[in-house]
Amino acid sequence: MRGIISPVITPLNADGSLDQISLGNITERMISAGIAGVFVSGTTGEFSSLSYDFKVNLGKSLIEIVKGRVPVLTGISSTIPLDSVEQGKVAKTQGADFVVATPPYYLKMNQEEVFDYYTWLVSEIKLPLYLYNIPSLTKVSIEKETVLRLSENPGIVGLKDSSGDLEYFQNITEQFTGNDFEIFMGPEEILREALKNGANGGVNGGSNIFPEWYIELYHAHQAGDKVKVDTVQQKILKFSDQVYAFTNDENAYLKGLKAAMAIKGLCQNHLSNPLKAYSEEQLEQIAQILKNF
Repeated sequence: MRGIISPVITPLNADGSLDQISLGNITERMISAGIAGVFVSGTTGEFSSLSYDFKVNLGKSLIEIVKGRVPVLTGISSTIPLDSVEQGKVAKTQGADFVVATPPYYLKMNQEEVFDYYTWLVSEIKLPLYLYNIPSLTKVSIEKETVLRLSENPGIVGLKDSSGDLEYFQNITEQFTGNDFEIFMGPEEILREALKNGANGGVNGGSNIFPEWYIELYHAHQAGDKVKVDTVQQKILKFSDQVYAFTNDENAYLKGLKAAMAIKGLCQNHLSNPLKAYSEEQLEQIAQILKNF
């Protein structure tokens, strides 16, 4: 798989239930723009605050909306390994194409434990799996040597790297030049650099609100249009600086993205408990910022 995969936000109603209408509208909009795939129950989708049953229903809803038009990647990350297995098995019966998993993220694991965990997980689920590296939230990085060992497992098909560590990413991509193992970049702020270094594409949160930017950057890179790549990347950086970093809140990315989407009429401005959405006053300020995009 190549291109831009959208890590779909989880649109919520005021009571915390799934906003099915917004989920459908957001997904249709991304597919129409030419997105290569959709990723449900990721970090951008606030998976860590959602119940098991909610995530199962969310995956079912998205798969029914997509109707096979693009691949669906279902996140199955959890602190409870057996929950990850069960969610993965359910995702398979629902029609998901892939699963995506971080290491369990409460107790810090060593690399042998990481290797054994993924080997066991994919053997239980029997659905192609992407490794998900996001050490800022999981306490452990999936080290290069571990990725190499896991890539030999035919059930493990790729890596989503959200470390933001370009040196780590370069070290990984160098090992897989001309290989079928797929590598995607999470942080959109370095999407250009990731593509230069051989990434298959990006899994970028901003594609929820401006999918055309990320698709345009990817196609410009494929066409060798450096000027367009640089122009679009600068636009993405500006959006990140002004919206994702609107405050110094630890979760400013999630709050800023949902606020911007609410202003655009794409969803309601509700986050999963315990996160608090930006205030009406802050929304007004972000609305002024969005006039520049």
